Amino acid sequence: MKRSYLRKDKIVFPSRNEEFAELLGILTGDGYVGQYKLPKRIISVIEIVGNKLKDFDYIRDFTSGIIKNLFNITPKLYTRENQNTVRLIINSKEIVNFLKEEGFPLGKKGSIVPPKWIIENSLFFLAYIRGIFDTDGCLANKNKEGKKYPVIGISSISKPLLNSIKEFLIKLNIFSYLGTRVVNSERYKKQLIEYKLQISGKKNIFLFFDKIGSSNKRNILKYREWMGVEGFEPSTPRSSV
Repeated sequence: MKRSYLRKDKIVFPSRNEEFAELLGILTGDGYVGQYKLPKRIISVIEIVGNKLKDFDYIRDFTSGIIKNLFNITPKLYTRENQNTVRLIINSKEIVNFLKEEGFPLGKKGSIVPPKWIIENSLFFLAYIRGIFDTDGCLANKNKEGKKYPVIGISSISKPLLNSIKEFLIKLNIFSYLGTRVVNSERYKKQLIEYKLQISGKKNIFLFFDKIGSSNKRNILKYREWMGVEGFEPSTPRSSV
């Protein structure tokens, strides 16, 4: 679906593609898109938050890079000495409205689901899952009967989101388990049921990285270390930096 280019302060609006789908996955994982009122104006904001120690390079280089590629703007980055976070900020009414039109909700994400145009295109869905994994997912080792085995976990308060990912992974012969737990949410100021999609075992992990991959160096290095696959490059169809 090709879009005409609309310009304001050099902003352009992209076609639907894998890079845009991955950005929506990133926003689904650790992003916020919304608007709030001040006495004389409305502020529109897109924000992506990461761990300053673990994700700074990913936010600064990769995430900023695809935003620059897609919208022709350079987002601002903020860190504070007394906080362990890095924040990527865009203030643009035009981009907020564009994301809304493309199926991303404003405000609290709640029971968010992938946009229909992503679900209906396998390449887009792969990229979308990669964005979620690199922000709201983790790769860890667990002990079972004295032996360590690798596990991918993706957490969300949206059960429909994780169900859609689980069903898509089955088509790739990647099998997973969907569990629940009660958490105290600082964001929502109350207890919530959180859902966690767990992918276990070397075979499933190998297929996940082969088919979906990661754009976050932290995940790639862990994968290489734990899987013991020297020289294997996880699936990253394109680079934005």
